Amino acid sequence: MIVWSTFFQFGVSDNDIVARRFDACRSSDANGDTKVDVTDVFYDINALFAAGAAPVCGGDANGDGKLDVADVFYLINYLFAAGPPPIN
Repeated sequence: MIVWSTFFQFGVSDNDIVARRFDACRSSDANGDTKVDVTDVFYDINALFAAGAAPVCGGDANGDGKLDVADVFYLINYLFAAGPPPIN
């Protein structure tokens, strides 16, 4: 959550306190849609092998600090073979 005051903002006559809440981004949620599903697998594959956009939230499903093919297999194992859930 980010909170700020409008006291010093140009053109604002009120002294309001404003807040905005941001949802935490899970690294395994490559496309940033708040779900971990098969679209994240394709997003990671596209980023790794087809010069696609970098993952929105990192793409690191196995928690080793980097996006690589091991993350793709980790997600596939989780989604289709009852493997362990993504680390983050």
